[in-house]
Amino acid sequence: MNPIFFKSIILLYFVITTLLFIYGLHAYILIILYRRNKSKLLQNPKPLPDYPVVTVQLPIYNEYYVVERLLKAVLNIEYPKDKLHIQVLDDSTDSTEELCKRLSGDFKEKSFDIEHLHRTGRVGFKAGALKEGLKTAKGEFIAIFDADFIPQKDFLLKTMPYFKDPNVGLVQTRWGHINRNYSYFTSVQAMMLDNHFAIEQVARNASGCFINFNGTAGVFRKKCIIDAGNWEDDTLSEDIDISYRAQLKKWKFVFLRDVVCPAELPVQINAFKSQQFRWASGTFQCAFKLLPEVMHSKLPVMTKFQSIMHLTSYLIYPLIFLWGVLSIPIILINKSYHPFLLLSHFTWIYMIAFWSPIILSVYSQMELCENPWQKLIALPGALIINFGVSLSNTAAIVKVLLRRKTPFVRTPKFMIEKRHDKWHNKLYKITFDKMVIFEFVMCIYCLLAIRIAFDKGSFMIIPFLMLYAIGLFYVFIFSLFDNIVKEKPKRS
Repeated sequence: MNPIFFKSIILLYFVITTLLFIYGLHAYILIILYRRNKSKLLQNPKPLPDYPVVTVQLPIYNEYYVVERLLKAVLNIEYPKDKLHIQVLDDSTDSTEELCKRLSGDFKEKSFDIEHLHRTGRVGFKAGALKEGLKTAKGEFIAIFDADFIPQKDFLLKTMPYFKDPNVGLVQTRWGHINRNYSYFTSVQAMMLDNHFAIEQVARNASGCFINFNGTAGVFRKKCIIDAGNWEDDTLSEDIDISYRAQLKKWKFVFLRDVVCPAELPVQINAFKSQQFRWASGTFQCAFKLLPEVMHSKLPVMTKFQSIMHLTSYLIYPLIFLWGVLSIPIILINKSYHPFLLLSHFTWIYMIAFWSPIILSVYSQMELCENPWQKLIALPGALIINFGVSLSNTAAIVKVLLRRKTPFVRTPKFMIEKRHDKWHNKLYKITFDKMVIFEFVMCIYCLLAIRIAFDKGSFMIIPFLMLYAIGLFYVFIFSLFDNIVKEKPKRS
């Protein structure tokens, strides 16, 4: 076969493994930044001398099972009742609308300043609802909670003092996980999110780099939202979008690692895949929209580098996919075309990248937990699931590259808090799609690559291919299994 073809394959493989190495190296950089700068965030501002008006926005869309839990938690927040304005931003198309309307009326009779704002058409999705609510928001500050969150009583007492600095535009808190121990799958998700909230957000914020509002469990200064250009709906990550636009306008963001707002994790693999698809699409859309301005700004080099790594982080999934596709050609080339015996070098580069998320996960649990080793049982699952969703997230990135519109699909929640809570007989379940076919095919392909690697003696690549195959099979089988139970949907 033409040597140019061999060279092209190996060059592509080298580029892929080098990029994976860079993203892997970035995890180590985050740990270093965290260790050097975390003490800068150890603040304890004095309580506010007076209480400004805060508008609490609750964007709701068909959240029948959790909306009452959310409202009760918000109304229990320790803050002067006459300084708290609550907006139920309801875009629901089912009986959630009636429930929100009834609950809002009941709480209004108890002297709470609460209004139920229902829209039809869901224009602009969540960004549109937040923007519409801002028109009538009474507060100088805007606290935002998604339907699956449960703000603690002292949430505002712990976040509002940071706004004594007039340059602070956002205070973001860490997500907790009320159903972390519901299943192995939820414990895996909790660990993955802990990496972001315990290390990444702290490392970037403490070192002066950009961080993002996480869409919920944060408080904005209303002036910051307006100055940044208000909410925009041209991406699926309106939270990242407004975060970067605000920080480019010199607004200061504060991340509070030790203030936790509990939330419900998805219990269904198809819901998790849908959530990851939306996050991957939205983040990459923001990369196209925002990185040009970031790169042309006078920001420090480290801030620019962190912005690139942050907004392109989901690129690792198409890289993993391409790495898997190229595994068979590279194994065959390695043994049949001796001038290009470079596979071992490339695999060692990938090995360095492979260890970085493991080390990041171990470190985040050591920082958060008194007994981290109990949590680290989820570590193998985190690796497997990251491989397993690579195909779905690759499809998300490809759609963005092709400039195809992707609808905002919210992640359904079922009021799952305890281990024995049931969800199979409830509404809102997301069914599997045609992606499971490609996941199954890719799983078979990886198994074939393992067989060829054994035959050709390329043993070093086999562990990665096995992880990839197991991950794809896990996602494939549970995508189907989630829909096996056929019970009549009920509301409670």
